[in-house]
Amino acid sequence: MEELIRKIMAISRIMGAKNFGFFKDKGYKPIGIGQIAILRMVLDDPGLVADDIRKALELDKATVAIAIKHLMIAGLIRREVDEDDHRKKRLYATDKLNAASLEIENEIRSQIKKITYGFSERDIEEFGQYLDRIRENMSREI
Repeated sequence: MEELIRKIMAISRIMGAKNFGFFKDKGYKPIGIGQIAILRMVLDDPGLVADDIRKALELDKATVAIAIKHLMIAGLIRREVDEDDHRKKRLYATDKLNAASLEIENEIRSQIKKITYGFSERDIEEFGQYLDRIRENMSREI
């Protein structure tokens, strides 16, 4: 069990370092792997709110708020007050993020190719199912 945890942590560190390096090399303020998930959500669903992100990624409010703040400082997302409900702050990609979105998507696809190199389609499907089970298990109270 301990060896499995070490392997998972090593993979997480490698992916984080690659993402950090990618953004740094492109001249962007380096962001973490969790922030990339938020960027993808904002690109895929313009106008979502922080609570949508919190629920989808199973994070606490403070973590999401800090991540959004960093992404706003980096100039990648912007926040607008909802016209119908002034309590809601909707999130949108900035021109800077829109311009970089194809590069980001290509980098993500490149990493997925590396991760799944040598795996059959069936292996990849099973791997996805295992990840789904792991996520479910992590959400359970034991």
